[in-house]
Amino acid sequence: MPSAALPPDEAERIATLRGYRILDSLPDERFDRLTALAAQHFGVPMALISLIDSARQWFKSSVGFAQRETERDHAFCAHAILAPDAVTVVHDATQDPRFANNPLVLGPDHIRFYAGAPILAPNGQPLGTLCILDREPRAFSEEDRHFLTQLAANASDLFDLHLSHLTLAEAATRDPLTRLANRRQLEAAMDTAMEAAFAGRPFALLTIDLDGFRAINNKYGDEAGDDVLSQIGQRLSSSIRASDVPARIGGDEFAIILSDPVSHEIVSRVAQRLIADINAPIEIEGAADGRPVVMSASVGCALALRHGTTPAEVRRSAKEAMYMAKREGRNRLVIADEVVPLLGNASYNTIEHRLGEAIAQDQLKLQWQPYFLTGEGRLTGYEALVRWTCPGLGPVVPSTFIPVAEASGLIGALDEWVLRAACKAALEIPEQLTISVNLSAYWFSREELVPLVKRVLSETGLTPQRLILELTERTIITHDESARHSMESLRELGVGFALDDFGTSYSSLNYLRKLPFDRLKLDRSFVGDLGADRQAEAVAGAIVQLGHALGMSVCAEGVETPLQLGFLNGASCDLVQGYLLGRPDWEPMSASTPVAAFAKA
Repeated sequence: MPSAALPPDEAERIATLRGYRILDSLPDERFDRLTALAAQHFGVPMALISLIDSARQWFKSSVGFAQRETERDHAFCAHAILAPDAVTVVHDATQDPRFANNPLVLGPDHIRFYAGAPILAPNGQPLGTLCILDREPRAFSEEDRHFLTQLAANASDLFDLHLSHLTLAEAATRDPLTRLANRRQLEAAMDTAMEAAFAGRPFALLTIDLDGFRAINNKYGDEAGDDVLSQIGQRLSSSIRASDVPARIGGDEFAIILSDPVSHEIVSRVAQRLIADINAPIEIEGAADGRPVVMSASVGCALALRHGTTPAEVRRSAKEAMYMAKREGRNRLVIADEVVPLLGNASYNTIEHRLGEAIAQDQLKLQWQPYFLTGEGRLTGYEALVRWTCPGLGPVVPSTFIPVAEASGLIGALDEWVLRAACKAALEIPEQLTISVNLSAYWFSREELVPLVKRVLSETGLTPQRLILELTERTIITHDESARHSMESLRELGVGFALDDFGTSYSSLNYLRKLPFDRLKLDRSFVGDLGADRQAEAVAGAIVQLGHALGMSVCAEGVETPLQLGFLNGASCDLVQGYLLGRPDWEPMSASTPVAAFAKA
């Protein structure tokens, strides 16, 4: 059985294939639809999207073929990519000397017929094929060749879309200079880590600031400074565990989430190793004096729950410790050793006890954040936001009491109170307006969401079509199957779903594909620079287009300036909400109240 020859530019072809980062990726129903269509159209038992790697043939999608990959030497497609402009047809493999002794022909697969159309990258390189297989010899007409070529072209388009989605996700979560997580991704990871901390898996946060970095820029220039930051980022990544999360959070400041197990001893050991790595000489390409630079770093550390019970508190504690390290001489570690109180002198237990009383005694309130149709400026609904004023403590912000509710088990009662109060209040506003309510992961871990919503809708008499439930990826990340079943059941009733804070986590695209969302909400972190930053506008515009391509409406959060509103209007974003248009209020505005901001957009 002769092996297929290598294409003359095989190195470039392999680099192009791997550049798509699609090898060994998860199944994708878009590709599966292509192979299913090919098998059905040609009436064959097997159809594959086959990629030819350096030593193997890997299948992105398959119909009727159990293996996920084979050796490259056995691949019919390894021969097909040698003719990238044609469809390779093997009418009877037993009569073809290239394949007569092939294990795929002689073995249990009994392949006799093969037709493969190359899948081409924009640079003309064949990545693999879309092919069909049969266990009987058969003819293949010119019309058949044309149709198979069209299917392969569709597969090529899907490859480009796959890469675009990856690029979009990385643009939202990665620092372009160091390739570490950016501030947005760090905050999302902190949220997840805090949930794990309350479940018994604590973490530590290191905040790292380079000492005297400005002098590097002044002496060698900004490009040299960027080179130093990039090398520091690489050293941080190589000095920690795969489960830890390194990030660049701005300028010469970095942070690392150290996952469980953590202790003072472990943190000290890791920090000292990081400081030593940073202290190692750094070669700067093109430096005029040819001398390496030596950096030092001040490191602050906070332990979750010990030095803060919310992500914001842990960050603040770590930063205060870092400032202390600078004051004490730099190039050292300081661990925060004073507990940061939640609210004044109130302890965690006090907040938990008072919150339980507030829920039981109906002492919480709702504020209403309006959202509008972007082009018309017409009010279409509200997001319900829970507020709490505690006797003796005053107003307690949600970022304080919601984490306490999650950690203490009160979150289920809190969610139920908000849902019931919002549905009841919605009966007092015009029936064409919808209401959005945020839900936590509590309900999906117990599969109690559907009974809860049905019960509340029945008790209040609210039409299901007026209710939109907002979920974050944090809410569904560990319960995606439970979430899917619950969402599908409620959608049959007419309840809608929105994916909140879209783009703040690299997996969001996966959940858009798997779960039945009606709306995605463009996170305020993407909206803040609209009208002033082209990169921010490119990302926001791409998210709007992605939502529309998936049949969803898109709502932008945090709209605060006419420039932002004008861009979103031009980008065909469906809905907007933010302080420019309407602040959260205790009473819903009239549906006919004019909003002046839209006249300027």
